[in-house]
Amino acid sequence: YFRWLTKWVVKHANCLTTVSKSLGEDMQKWVYNRVYEVVPNVVDTTLFFHQERKRQAIFQFIHISNMIPLKNVEGILLAAEKLWEIRKDFCVHFVGRVEPLYYQLAESKNLLNNVVFFVGEISYREVALQLQQSDALLVFSDTESQSCVVLEALCCGKPAIVTNIGGVKELIHAANGFLVEVRDVDSLVEKMNTMIMHYAQFDARMVSQEAMQKYAYEK
Repeated sequence: YFRWLTKWVVKHANCLTTVSKSLGEDMQKWVYNRVYEVVPNVVDTTLFFHQERKRQAIFQFIHISNMIPLKNVEGILLAAEKLWEIRKDFCVHFVGRVEPLYYQLAESKNLLNNVVFFVGEISYREVALQLQQSDALLVFSDTESQSCVVLEALCCGKPAIVTNIGGVKELIHAANGFLVEVRDVDSLVEKMNTMIMHYAQFDARMVSQEAMQKYAYEK
């Protein structure tokens, strides 16, 4: 009934909008084949904007999510463990609900409060501050329709490492981050290492300007 009703609604709507080209194509394939208009998610650029930050000795990755299984937090923890065997000059901050499973996994691998830090759930304004104080974003999801957090990170001038899926892959190019394949932990380790070593290739101000021209409320 839900599938039938969804098709009926889409078929009879005056206009169909999707947050990404990928989602539009999926709807054409699985729901109803009709023309759609891409209207991306928006970012509050009064909070999420580029702020100059001096490069620190410890490179800080950040992951922001509700920590549900499809976000593949476990994969990020495994990647952090592998990278920690190669180098010690980085950390990963997790912002969002603290899941006991991931907390215990980090603790069992001696990563907790050493290379991995769980910030917990914080306000929207505090999320912006956390991004501005970080160096790069990690998104290792199994699926995403677009990903507001990637848009927010880019508006802050932060490059991102994201999975090559759905609408999120449409946001990333050579000047603002790297793509990795779903569940490919070794690839994530490689890209995290490359991000640290070649961070200077990313122009934070340009990354921010490009994103704000696309995703600000005014646009």
